[in-house]
Amino acid sequence: MAREKLNRAQRAQLARITQAGLSHAAATLKQMLGGEIRIQVTEEPFRCAAVLIRLGLRGALPGELFIALPENLAQGLVKRLTAESDLSLLNERARSALMEFGNILASAFVGYYDQNHGLRTLPTPPEMSLVPLDIPTFDSSVCASFSWSTGQVRGDLLIGFEQPGLDILLVR
Repeated sequence: MAREKLNRAQRAQLARITQAGLSHAAATLKQMLGGEIRIQVTEEPFRCAAVLIRLGLRGALPGELFIALPENLAQGLVKRLTAESDLSLLNERARSALMEFGNILASAFVGYYDQNHGLRTLPTPPEMSLVPLDIPTFDSSVCASFSWSTGQVRGDLLIGFEQPGLDILLVR
C-alpha cells in the first residue's frame, strides 16, 4: 500500500497532520448524521469491507482516499441519509447516498487544508464497489478508523499521499 519513503518522525508528523483534517471531517459529518462521530488515525492495517468508496485527491495534496464500511454500518448510513429503512446496497438510491457520504467526508478532509493552509485540493467523484479492489501503492499512507454513535461497528479509511504533497505537508 505504501512505498514508505518517510522516516519514523516524518510518519508521526504526517499522522498528526492527517488527524487534524480527519477531525474536521468528523465534525462536518456529525452535523449531517447526528450522534457521535469518531475518525481516528490508527496503526492498524486497512481492512477492506463489504462496501468500498474510492475518491481521488487532485491538486496540492495528490493521492486517494478509500473508505471501507461493513455492510451493517453502510446500511445504517443509508437509512439515516435516505430516511428509508429497507434499501438494498444494490439500489441506486442507496449507492448514491453512500457515495455522497464519501464525497462529504473527503471534501471536509481536504477543506481543512484549504482553509487553514491555503492548499487547494479537490476530491474526484466517488466510486463505490461491493467487491474488493486492488489498492494502489502510494509514496506514503495513513490508516484511520471511522465509527458512528456506539462505535461497536467501525469502518476503515486509507489516505494515500503522493509527492510533492507529502513535502508540502511535512514542512508545515
